[in-house]
Amino acid sequence: MKRTKLLFIALLALLLLLPGCTPKNPDQPTGPQTSDYNTQACTDITNVSNARQLGGYINTEGRVFKQNKLIRSGSLAGLDAAGIDALQNKYKVCDIIDLRYEREINPNTMDKEVPGATYHLFQLAHSKANSEKIFSADPQLYEEFLALQRNARTPEGSFAVAKFQWEHDMLSSERMIEFFEGEEAIASYKEIFKVLLNKPEDAAVVIHCAGGKDRTGIVVALLLSALDFDRDLIVQDYMLSNVANAAKIAQMQEFVQKYSDDAKTQYEMIFLQAVYPEIIQKNLDDFTAKYGSVKEFLKQAVGLTDADFTKLKDLYLEKK
Repeated sequence: MKRTKLLFIALLALLLLLPGCTPKNPDQPTGPQTSDYNTQACTDITNVSNARQLGGYINTEGRVFKQNKLIRSGSLAGLDAAGIDALQNKYKVCDIIDLRYEREINPNTMDKEVPGATYHLFQLAHSKANSEKIFSADPQLYEEFLALQRNARTPEGSFAVAKFQWEHDMLSSERMIEFFEGEEAIASYKEIFKVLLNKPEDAAVVIHCAGGKDRTGIVVALLLSALDFDRDLIVQDYMLSNVANAAKIAQMQEFVQKYSDDAKTQYEMIFLQAVYPEIIQKNLDDFTAKYGSVKEFLKQAVGLTDADFTKLKDLYLEKK
């Protein structure tokens, strides 16, 4: 009996050492190919949050994403001289795709200029109709919101924006999921992929929004889908924003827990700094249910052709 018990313990220990059998932290990316924030992070793009590249990811065909050809990040408002030099000379950035609303951009939040890079503003956020409905009822609210946005880069300012948006029905993860599948978003995806398809081979593209997580995350998920990357890796890359923004998330949690003990309120307000796997999973599920796959969504709704997919792979992938 004792020998059987020892054998069982030894077998259990062996199983725990096998790939895929180790207990997983639910907050960390999982899967056969594990992404690592420290590997992807672009630490030389200084004073920019969540700046990372996709180089090294391996797709289902065994091809590898080229190093330093696609950078995803938060806004470039804080970019300093060293960061500008890295983007210009190391990464050779040719295009910067900004996914923010115009109202998010002010003298405190506008991108720093990177010599040689073309700037594109493709607004990708909650439906304009919802925002216009809120602000048209009380024009003073819009001025108040703009004032809050000017300080949104500080922890207190970020919470103030979250509080305003929650109290005026502007924060909704459900509406965001719906928006990313709607006509307004599809119109932006078409313009974004035009830029991605027309970059010089030796240059890089930057895609960013305010925090580099949701809007940037959905566009990167679509690009990785176009390049035949496994869904698990796509979700992992999306979830790395929680590693990059860990300090901001902790600060927001502290503010929000003092503000309300309601679970729904906390979920939506913390969402301003965090990413949730169910958000990207729902978008990918919806695209698949309606079109057959995410790639078919890109074909049928966004208008990408087989030739476009081949060109994207030539631009962004290399053989292992």
